[in-house]
Amino acid sequence: MNLRKQQALQTYYHILSTAKQLAENKPYESLSVEQICDCAGISKGGFYHHFSSKDELIALLYGSELGTMLEEQLTRCFQNTSAFTLLKIYIDIIVEFLETKPRDTVIRCWLMLIAHPEITDKDFFLESFQIFYQIVEQGKQEGTIRSDLDTEFCQSFLNGTITGIILYGSAFKDTEALKNYALESLELIYKILGYD
Repeated sequence: MNLRKQQALQTYYHILSTAKQLAENKPYESLSVEQICDCAGISKGGFYHHFSSKDELIALLYGSELGTMLEEQLTRCFQNTSAFTLLKIYIDIIVEFLETKPRDTVIRCWLMLIAHPEITDKDFFLESFQIFYQIVEQGKQEGTIRSDLDTEFCQSFLNGTITGIILYGSAFKDTEALKNYALESLELIYKILGYD
């Protein structure tokens, strides 16, 4: 890699790091590109060379982090874990992420990733779909998800429903209330997909 590309990559990661520090302490609305540039010591042109908007920057920042958390924790759990438990783990990871990050920023990130999944280096929603596909197939093998249901429909249903849980549930200020809401919703979803 030549020097110019190295410097560009260093600037890219410096902007991400600066934005992360600022986003952890400020509401999304009060964080501006100008503040990020000032704190990073770069021009607005330098910012826009790497990112098309503040939304893209934040989506990259949190989307990659959340995608990595989900991938690492779920991959370890897949063997010897029931499909329902895997869905609970997925929800727990999301709730934990919402606990530790500014919720308004995470929700904006989530919405940005839904609208523009192409902006991340990891296609977060494609990976979620693949995770849900595996969970549905596992549930069918266990006999806890009806085998007559189309797997792709089930994975799409799970992805959309869990996205709804996260968006609606983010209104809860109390983390325990959010966890309870998410688990009760998950139990209902599983009853819809499974046998009674």
